[in-house]
Amino acid sequence: MITDDDRRFNFGGQFIYKEIVKSHLERAIPCIQIKHPVAIDSFNKWAEK
Repeated sequence: MITDDDRRFNFGGQFIYKEIVKSHLERAIPCIQIKHPVAIDSFNKWAEK
């Protein structure tokens, strides 16, 4: 569901779908990965099961 805020900030509908298919360098909204030192712990616990 697209809200009034989505429309106000141009963050809904086709805008998102057009951005998803672009490379990270071409996107209007920068995408960065921030790694947390313990982030892998959850994946390690899941893999142990």
